[in-house]
Amino acid sequence: MISNTWGEKMRSLIYFMSSRYENKEQANQRYCNAERVVIWESLRRGYVSEQEVVTFKSLLGARLNEDSAILEVACGSGRYTPFLDTPHYIGLDISPVMISQARLNYPTKQFMQGDAFNMAFSQRFDIVFCCRFIHHYSKPQIEQFFTITNTALKDGGFFVFDSTNYLSLSTIFKTLFQFDVHNKQPAEILHMCHRTGFRVVSKKHYFFLPSFIYPFIPTSFAKDLDETLSPLLPARSFWCVQKMKESNV
Repeated sequence: MISNTWGEKMRSLIYFMSSRYENKEQANQRYCNAERVVIWESLRRGYVSEQEVVTFKSLLGARLNEDSAILEVACGSGRYTPFLDTPHYIGLDISPVMISQARLNYPTKQFMQGDAFNMAFSQRFDIVFCCRFIHHYSKPQIEQFFTITNTALKDGGFFVFDSTNYLSLSTIFKTLFQFDVHNKQPAEILHMCHRTGFRVVSKKHYFFLPSFIYPFIPTSFAKDLDETLSPLLPARSFWCVQKMKESNV
């Protein structure tokens, strides 16, 4: 059972504050081997995840339905599985710790351990979804992931994801603590989408504090802060992009 005490919150915070990665392989190794990551997942539930779900629902609209074949990349312990609840859902994560927890949380759903940069499925999907993932990677790695995602989608399928912008406070934390955060301006994301065969259907920009801060502040204060600062400091972007037909790429 996952504990969510203040002591666990602080230990998880210290763990992530000390995380420094030189490359993708080191990041994956630390993510896979860390028992505290499961605790960190529990801390991410609540206000932030609820706001993310509301935003992603508004982006997807009727495109998300019970017939949708969905692949969630970096599914973790399944924090978005209820939102993506269709009979044709697959959750993919590189961490065996996360996959084990996800299977415990949602025993009727299909979860697979695998690397998002080397995923290969016999089927193609209507929707590929990922959240809090691409900001861990450099621009060439993001373009590589976008290209792989394009291949996993049906023609006309949708890719839904988020990105952190330079206005994000994670930029400051990256400088102070050497976080593995690669913030990108919306224009950069837009350019990468076009280069990898996607067109933008809809997008939203919001202010968000770094995720690890929210468990320590009242929800009402967090909501007021986000609503007030979103027009001034859009620190995070949410995207729904569509795979163009092969002849248009």
